[in-house]
Amino acid sequence: MRPITVRVACVQLRARPASEAEHALHDALAGVTASAARGAQIAVLPECTYPGYVLLQRALPGGERAVDRALAAVATAARRHRIDVCIGVARRGDDGALRNESYYIDRDGDVVARYAKIFLWNFDGRWFTAGRDVRAFDTAFGRLGMMICADGRMPEIARTLARRGAWLILDPTAWVGTGPAYARMPNPQVEYLMRVRARENGVWIAAADKCGSERDVVHYVGNSMIVAPDGAIAASAGAADPAIVVADVRVRRSARPVVVPVTPLERRAPRIGPC
Repeated sequence: MRPITVRVACVQLRARPASEAEHALHDALAGVTASAARGAQIAVLPECTYPGYVLLQRALPGGERAVDRALAAVATAARRHRIDVCIGVARRGDDGALRNESYYIDRDGDVVARYAKIFLWNFDGRWFTAGRDVRAFDTAFGRLGMMICADGRMPEIARTLARRGAWLILDPTAWVGTGPAYARMPNPQVEYLMRVRARENGVWIAAADKCGSERDVVHYVGNSMIVAPDGAIAASAGAADPAIVVADVRVRRSARPVVVPVTPLERRAPRIGPC
């Protein structure tokens, strides 16, 4: 792989309920503009930036046309500011199923890739249908990949992207937690899993989260971050407030996932019955 340096921005947005979808879109477009002003070439926005994450009744405010208009507005902003954008949306497919998706839109306003979240970790399985495909895709910055939030808990999703040539994984996310204050809400993805996924696969990961609360019930931990292939955090946001974090990410070789041979004992483990 040729040497590449890309300035990436993670846009941490204030959480808004789906009833405030248009305000959320305004925030997202402002984040794209601000990212470009800081010299970013790729901007990553959170999971379900539009219309919201907690949908409950599987209803999309304004229907599919509203989602299409939102994506068109993001594409226009990408084209105007000459920046690639990765954004999370909830969208219904041709089969009628509602999926939690991310879109990669290039600086010409074209949709390059689309991905549906595979690991529905908890209550989101009540309204979303899981995706099936893990695909890396080619861009002006080489081959990239996308995962969404709790997908980062599944080692094989990031591993598959790396094995298929992705050197940078973009992660629209909505990390949730509970606790007495936003800064004191634990979440394993923030605390260690993003660094583990990056280090074990030799890839950069750029994760953009929400902050605040949605419906005063679902609370987000913030801490959007950009993680280097050695697991070091190159840039991170705080827990409670909207922010944009920026880092120059570099690749000089193809990503090489860590492969640990299975021991003879581990091979026998599936045949061991309960104690």
